[in-house]
Amino acid sequence: YDMQKAVIYARYSSHSQREESIERQIEICTDYAQRHGMLLVATYTDRKKSGKSGNRPEFQRMIYESRHKLFDVVLVWRFDRFARNLDDHGAYEKLLKENGVKLLSATEEIPDGAHSAIIKGVIIGGNEAYSAELGSKSSDGMKRAAMQGKSVGGHKILGYRTVYGYLTIDEGEAEIVRQIYKMYSQHRSMAEIVRELNKRGIKNSQGNPFQISNMHRLLSDMRYIGIRLYKGEDIGLRIPAIVDKDLFDAVQIQMEKNKKAPARTKSLDEQYLLTGKLFCGACHSPMSGVSGTSKNGTKYHYYVCNTRYKRNSCSKAYITREALESSVVDAVKGTLIKANIPALAKAVVKCCRDSNDNGQLLRLESDLRTVNKAISNLLDIIESGASSETLAERLEQREKQKQILQQEIGKEKILNRIPTEDEVKLFFESFVRGDINDRMFRRELIDILVNSVYLEDKDDGIQKMTVLLNVQNGLETVRLNDVKGCSSNRRMVGQAGFEPAAKRL
Repeated sequence: YDMQKAVIYARYSSHSQREESIERQIEICTDYAQRHGMLLVATYTDRKKSGKSGNRPEFQRMIYESRHKLFDVVLVWRFDRFARNLDDHGAYEKLLKENGVKLLSATEEIPDGAHSAIIKGVIIGGNEAYSAELGSKSSDGMKRAAMQGKSVGGHKILGYRTVYGYLTIDEGEAEIVRQIYKMYSQHRSMAEIVRELNKRGIKNSQGNPFQISNMHRLLSDMRYIGIRLYKGEDIGLRIPAIVDKDLFDAVQIQMEKNKKAPARTKSLDEQYLLTGKLFCGACHSPMSGVSGTSKNGTKYHYYVCNTRYKRNSCSKAYITREALESSVVDAVKGTLIKANIPALAKAVVKCCRDSNDNGQLLRLESDLRTVNKAISNLLDIIESGASSETLAERLEQREKQKQILQQEIGKEKILNRIPTEDEVKLFFESFVRGDINDRMFRRELIDILVNSVYLEDKDDGIQKMTVLLNVQNGLETVRLNDVKGCSSNRRMVGQAGFEPAAKRL
């Protein structure tokens, strides 16, 4: 028996949490790992980092290292520690799955079965809505502070320091900023500037060596010419300028000339959304995505049976990615969702209630009953005529204990709140409104609602599609239209000019 190897990912946001919450998250995840027989091998922590952004060094390191098969599970306190944005969550969890790693929440356990993907989607969608509401309230306060000319926090800006809440010039650092602008305007590259600064031992605003990734932001920051922006909006306030506007404009022109396409990970357009869910109806082997480029440079994408692709021992025809994914998404969106939203919502809420085994909440409620009983007994003693300073102190202690327990119970109920049927309906209705031509929408719908797809060849070269969905009574077969746009053994070329590898196809 091999123990599952797990890592913990913990994060806190400076605007809403204390740093101590990192330790509490790790404590809860460690307890979960021990109770489930997991071996903890590493911990990744990002401090003062928002879950709405992928710009988290330890998070990115964890995603990268998942490729090396060093661990089987990523444990988080709650799913919103992993990501608060539904799109980001889906993209990064998909990367973990491709690397054989499972994502688990220590406080939001998702029951196995047909509803698991749906329940997770509702939880993550709720976290995203909560984050947006919290961000809106925080943003209003920050904007008011910005309109008054005050600092609204964030990273320290090289060249400025905050005095009584207002930005003023730090002349020593300001001279470094001016030198950077002058060097770039003289056609020195960002890499050359970074090497020069680090060679001279000059540090950035955080006291660390300069990096190329920081240089673009520094060279385009309009605060250096006195313009204060708030979320991209010029709020009309001005601060002391460090750089001459003519120099700033010259640098912007130079950067535009030098701009190159940034390195990117695999784009959504390159992804095969049915990977892991698509199977050959003839041999039941998984089907995977393959691509090829025609002589004129056009790129084509297909799904092909793995048995046929690797061993050429299955006759299953390949199918264009666009034809299949469009058919699946269109059929699920138009046929299943509208007809079954009320039943699905009811089933999801019931499943949440059935699986909501919150031991921490039960313990807190038990402790509260004990305290209430102790308070009642003390009051009976006092009312019977027995009164002393000791009894009064004990009653005061119990009242404080009761208040703390009530607060903890309130927090626990919020963190483990079961969604209402109306909330789940709204979640599903977002799929009805979605654009089937939007690949981000396609991925979310497939990830959450589609369990598996089986393809079978018909004599006329058209393929029969059977889709199994995550619905109320387990896996339900949905009768959908057959898919066109595929090939047969006699018709190898799916698109003009592209011939798949004959050796394997």
